Amino acid sequence: MIYEEPFIALKRSVTPADEEHPFGHGKAEGFAAMIQAILVLGAGGFIIYSAIQRIIHSTTIEPDEGMVVMLISIITSFFISRHLCRVARATGSTAIDASARNISADVYSVAGVC
Repeated sequence: MIYEEPFIALKRSVTPADEEHPFGHGKAEGFAAMIQAILVLGAGGFIIYSAIQRIIHSTTIEPDEGMVVMLISIITSFFISRHLCRVARATGSTAIDASARNISADVYSVAGVC
């Protein structure tokens, strides 16, 4: 669902100006980028909190088939992120750029877990 958000915002941001919004709806894209940044920050905070709890309580995570899934996720997310970066540069879209950075952060966090 998070990947759909920038496209909904882009659709809204290209809506022509109306009586309530005489300068158009362009700020919808920036608002979507801000929401994504807040979500990524929250997820990062949760990951840090979980890591600290595991350190305090000396719990370990046993490697299993999940590692294979994580590696596939890293590779797939890497290519999606690169593609979205190119699209964001070509279109100048902050919402798509935020989505690309969100996916890049996922790549780094999953790689850190591996």
